Amino acid sequence: MILVFDERDKLKAEGKTGLHALIVGVSAYPHLPGGSGAPAPDSYNMSQLFSMALSAHKLYRWISDHKDGWPVPLATVRLLLSPSQEELTQLPELGNLGVSATRENFLAGARDWRNDAGTDQGNFTLFYFAGHGVQRSNNDSVLFLSDFGDGLGGALSNTVDTYSIFYGMAPPPRNDTMARTQFYFVDACRNFPHAFANFEDLVTTQVFTPYKGAEDSRTAPIYYAAIPGAEARAIPRVQSLFSLALLQALDGGAAISEQDENGDERWVITVSSLGKFYKNFRSRQSGGQSISLEGYQGDAIIRVLHDPPVVPVEIRVDPLEALNNTVVEVVSAPGGRQRSELLLPKPVDPHPYTGQLSAGYYNIRARIDPADGRFTAFEDTREVRPPYLKYRVRVVR
Repeated sequence: MILVFDERDKLKAEGKTGLHALIVGVSAYPHLPGGSGAPAPDSYNMSQLFSMALSAHKLYRWISDHKDGWPVPLATVRLLLSPSQEELTQLPELGNLGVSATRENFLAGARDWRNDAGTDQGNFTLFYFAGHGVQRSNNDSVLFLSDFGDGLGGALSNTVDTYSIFYGMAPPPRNDTMARTQFYFVDACRNFPHAFANFEDLVTTQVFTPYKGAEDSRTAPIYYAAIPGAEARAIPRVQSLFSLALLQALDGGAAISEQDENGDERWVITVSSLGKFYKNFRSRQSGGQSISLEGYQGDAIIRVLHDPPVVPVEIRVDPLEALNNTVVEVVSAPGGRQRSELLLPKPVDPHPYTGQLSAGYYNIRARIDPADGRFTAFEDTREVRPPYLKYRVRVVR
């Protein structure tokens, strides 16, 4: 069944709106090279994938495990998975969840997802697609479903494009109940196949029919795993880099602090803080992959954290000659609410030290033991906040 999580009745009885998620992961393409079906008329240089169903499954599990961490409670999750045999061997559960990501199943799941989204303006939606993708022109994104290439219909039968999904989810005229906060994550390449230049018109399957002239007041960012003309990347048989970054961000890597209506500090993840996290991730880990943020980017809250996020930290002693004489201690600054503290071994080994701290203000201290005239004690107060902290403890005179 497509619907793998459903708390609509419970939330309706409580008078609450909810988050409705549609998650799609396609690794197995029977009609592409290496597949089990009849070869597609043209593969456009695409073949089997080995990480995308795993990526979608990891996001589904994360969302389900954190169902109360959103601005509104999780209401539904619809899941479509077409895993590769390698993924099934690694995680047999993939074969027992959701339904395969065919055109028919996708259209049915998208229809029901949209119907749920349209029951109240206060609803939230989340769309995630992981699989093959291309573009026909700049700012385009075509998504390939698992039965692409079955020989029926035109060149792009059994594909959909983000245009008809995104604009088809806009509030229709004379209907004021469509969800106004919508998040889109497209984990696919956006390169232009050279063979496309041979065709007069390339038409995808229309998921929804967008209305004309409707007032579109949504906050609806689209996070693309690739800029136009570029490819998305993955760790084979693990997950895509885009989904890896997304889960790290939702775990607190993209969190920022703000004051709630009572003036108390809280940690949240917003549209813009997630965008900044993706930019930092690109420079650190993506191997050159550039992520694009498009759509309507009002700065809505994506997630509310119940506790300060945990932040990766790296601490170096400077100079290296001081390692055998330096004891480093990291404790909460006066008035701080965080509970983390560190007492590094002497000598710090391995060096640099890597660990984790709850976000907040800390006193970082170093004492010299045994005393050495070349080095002096050190103390500093530093804020630890996502996504990470690299710090150098300088004990030179």
